[in-house]
Amino acid sequence: MQSNFKDVKLFDKPIKILGGVVVLVQLILIALIINTQPDKQERNILIWGALGLLVLLVIGTFLLLFKQGKKGKEAGDDERPAIAIKYDIFLSTAMAVLADEDLKKRREEVLATIEELHQLQYKRIFYAAEQMKKADEFDDPAKAAREDLKAILESNNFIFLYPEKMPTSALIELGYALAEKKSIMIMTPDRKLLPYLAQGLDKFDNVNIFEYKSQLHLVNLIKQNEKAIFKRDDSE
Repeated sequence: MQSNFKDVKLFDKPIKILGGVVVLVQLILIALIINTQPDKQERNILIWGALGLLVLLVIGTFLLLFKQGKKGKEAGDDERPAIAIKYDIFLSTAMAVLADEDLKKRREEVLATIEELHQLQYKRIFYAAEQMKKADEFDDPAKAAREDLKAILESNNFIFLYPEKMPTSALIELGYALAEKKSIMIMTPDRKLLPYLAQGLDKFDNVNIFEYKSQLHLVNLIKQNEKAIFKRDDSE
């Protein structure tokens, strides 16, 4: 959010008080000049005093505006309402890019992983292809993007399964989960399969990358590390 003064009221109480005091003092100085008939030196002192008070008014007003603008910016940083968590884990992997047979195999592996996660008491898991068996059953891209990104926002944790190198929308989901500071597990047979930047994401505190050798090994890695990595709701 940009820092600006658009929400600052020029006539807020502190500014009115400051301006009122300065105006009152200036009126007194003018009255002195008119009624006491000071000599040239005294008149100059009074005039310069009045000008000095005007300068102080301008500086004081600016400082108050700056302070109020800064407070507004700090309040704006927390503008977004708290997100209600609906899912323990968002599970992301390539789906629509796969042919039907490959999708069927991948889906079976993912569902087996989800069953193991259920045993670990992660009951609320979002997996977009859970009810889909063919590539043509997926929603249109715009609807899928809205629903998937919303589900990531509403999830505590994020698992990214990347068993082979391929262009997939799941990489967008990974980027969004990273931006939202979700607790992330990246699971891949070889770190070098990941896109170049993704290979170093475990330098972030909320990201861990694990290399697995089999489906059983993948599940065991999750079991061994989930307590140290994943968030759980306090109510659980």
